[in-house]
Amino acid sequence: LVGSEMCIRDSYIAFPTQEQMAKIIRVHFDKLDEALLAQAMQAFYWLRSIDSIEKKPSTSELVDWLRALQLGGVDPARITREIPFAGVLLKKDKDITAMQRRMR
Repeated sequence: LVGSEMCIRDSYIAFPTQEQMAKIIRVHFDKLDEALLAQAMQAFYWLRSIDSIEKKPSTSELVDWLRALQLGGVDPARITREIPFAGVLLKKDKDITAMQRRMR
């Protein structure tokens, strides 16, 4: 099974595109800064593209991460450069290490 698919009774559903994901995310937020969303989505899909990350972040982790970024008052310009609160997205220490290696 590829990380961008999930299986439901032998049917495969592709992981949402960035456009589809933005629509899903907006359902969860009354107000969301567009720059924050754009930078977070870029970082999120970049993380999902890293082959060495075993547990790819999911939609629910993206929602939780966006809440953390909002509550933390994180400047959107920092997001793709630093990936603040990465532990909200990546649950395994070795995945965080893999991310840090790729960011160097």
